Amino acid sequence: MKRCLRKAKASTRNSFKDAKDSNKSFSQKEVAKKLQASLKKSIRQVHAANSVSKRVRNAGDANPHLGSDLKGFQGLSIEFPILINGKVSDDSERGDDSYWNNDLLATISRETGYAYEDFKYVDGDHGIWSKSRKNAGTAKAKTDAVAVWEKMKGYRDDKGRVTEQLQFFTHSRGSVFGAAYMESLKKEVSVLAKSEGIDFAYDVDDMIVYSVNMGPHQSNSLNYPKSGAVNVNVSHFKDILSGNDAKGDVINIHSNAIDDSDDFILEHGNGTFTEELEGILEILGNNDTAKLNQLIELYKEIERTTKKSSRIDTGSGLWVK
Repeated sequence: MKRCLRKAKASTRNSFKDAKDSNKSFSQKEVAKKLQASLKKSIRQVHAANSVSKRVRNAGDANPHLGSDLKGFQGLSIEFPILINGKVSDDSERGDDSYWNNDLLATISRETGYAYEDFKYVDGDHGIWSKSRKNAGTAKAKTDAVAVWEKMKGYRDDKGRVTEQLQFFTHSRGSVFGAAYMESLKKEVSVLAKSEGIDFAYDVDDMIVYSVNMGPHQSNSLNYPKSGAVNVNVSHFKDILSGNDAKGDVINIHSNAIDDSDDFILEHGNGTFTEELEGILEILGNNDTAKLNQLIELYKEIERTTKKSSRIDTGSGLWVK
């Protein structure tokens, strides 16, 4: 019941937090909102035929050991977001929501159905070299696995199988850290589940639904293994700190930022990805399996609506748009 009430109040809380952000120009925000409304309408038209619907919990998903508070409630997401920051400007931002742009957080909250306090924040700023961040990501996942598993097994179907899955959002240095963290976490959680004799309602390879990696720093060191996750990397043309050359099971998107008011010099700030992220999450959250084709159509629509150009490549180097 408490979780439902938190979600019902999420949009109000997000708006309040945005209003407290006095560093933003209201004129820029108004322009961004108008653009977002126009673009969102076009995106929905593009996906109207795809029968868009987010995967949700139902009363049968609730763990009977947790009581009956959730019975009768619909619309509870079955994935919870994990956000991994990049280089911080202050130690207070490590593994904290203060690192992230408020509008970006509001978009994630709105599209996933989770309020800020339900997000898990992880610090991905561990050294300038990609190898050190990979090692740190692997190690951190091992220490976080128990807490993540405890949350995941809180929701099961009527056969006692875990229904909870994971979503990842990374930025900048956090992308290399995050790739290693995801793989390590999946392995560790699988071991914990097996040790407790608990099964998953899905193939264990599908534990991670997707990752969205924004402005991935040192992207040429990324190589995503084949899995059930949809990995989407987004970089901007002006951004010399990131690239679109990740390998493996990934979709690389290289584009002009729709709104660069968060960082008009490099378009690297996580807030510059907000407008695109909304459309990407509409796709990742629907039931259509042709994600690459939908992303191509999304960015064609963005170009038509905003005149912002883009290109899309697969992790095998195939240029598809």
